[in-house]
Amino acid sequence: MDSLDELLAATRVEMMSGCEFHCDPDWRQLPRVLPEAMWYWLMRGPCLCDLEGKVRKFNPGELLMIPAGWRHEVYPARRCRVRTITVHFHVDCRTAGDITNLLSLGGVYRDRDNLFENAGRSITAEFASRRPGYLWNAEAWVRRVLVELIRRRGGGFNGFGNLAVRERLGGVLEYIDENLGSAIRAETLAEIAGVSEVYLRKLFKACRLPSPVHFIIQRRVFRACEMLTAGSLPIKKIAAECGFADMPFFYRTFRKITGQTPGGFRKHPSL
Repeated sequence: MDSLDELLAATRVEMMSGCEFHCDPDWRQLPRVLPEAMWYWLMRGPCLCDLEGKVRKFNPGELLMIPAGWRHEVYPARRCRVRTITVHFHVDCRTAGDITNLLSLGGVYRDRDNLFENAGRSITAEFASRRPGYLWNAEAWVRRVLVELIRRRGGGFNGFGNLAVRERLGGVLEYIDENLGSAIRAETLAEIAGVSEVYLRKLFKACRLPSPVHFIIQRRVFRACEMLTAGSLPIKKIAAECGFADMPFFYRTFRKITGQTPGGFRKHPSL
C-alpha cells in the first residue's frame, strides 16, 4: 500500500452497538482492554479517562476515541450524573489490523459542525429501530468520524513504517488467531516472521502491540468474550477452547483485562 486512501479502501467497518447511557454519580468504568474500538460522545459530565496511563478530561460535546487494545478507565470528574452515547465497532484493514490503533487515533476531540453529535445520535437511532439497512447507515457514520479524526491528525501517518511492519506480522497474527486453543511457542512465531525472538518483540512494539506472550493472552480473552456473548456454552468449556487450562488463572486474567468476571460479562457485555 502506497497511500492512506489505499489503506482506507482495504478497511472494513463492522458495527457492534450504539447506545445512550444515563449513569449515576458513583458510576465508574473499571480498567479494561477491549478487542474492538469505541468512542464516548459525552452529553452530560464532565468525565476523566485514564487512557494508556495518561489521564485526560473530556467535557459535554467532546468525543473520547479509544482504539482497540488500549487500556482505559472512565469515571466522572466530580460527583455528578453522566449521560453519554457509546459506539462500539471493529475497523480493520485486512493486512494491517485495527487502524484506530495503527494511526494512534486515541484521545479527546472537540466537536466541529456537530459531526460527533449527529453521528452519535444517528447511530443510536439506527440501532434502536433496526430498520433494513441500519448497519450500513451506522457504518457510514463511523467512517465519516474516522476520516475527520485522521484529517485532524494531519493525515494520520508519518510515513508507512508502521504499516509495513504490521504487514510483515500478518502471518504471525493469523497463526495466533488460528491456534488460540493450542500451545503457541515464541520460536514458532519468530520462524513464521523470519526473525529472531528478540527482533520479533521489537516488531510487536513498533506496531503498538503488547509483547507476543501478552498479545496471545489478550487474544484468548477477546475470543472468550466473543464466545460468551454468542451462545450458552459453559464457561469452563469456553476457557478450554481459548487455551486456558487453569480456571483460576482464566478468571484472574479475564477480570484484569475486561474489568468483569466471565459470568458478569455474559450478562452485561459492558458500557
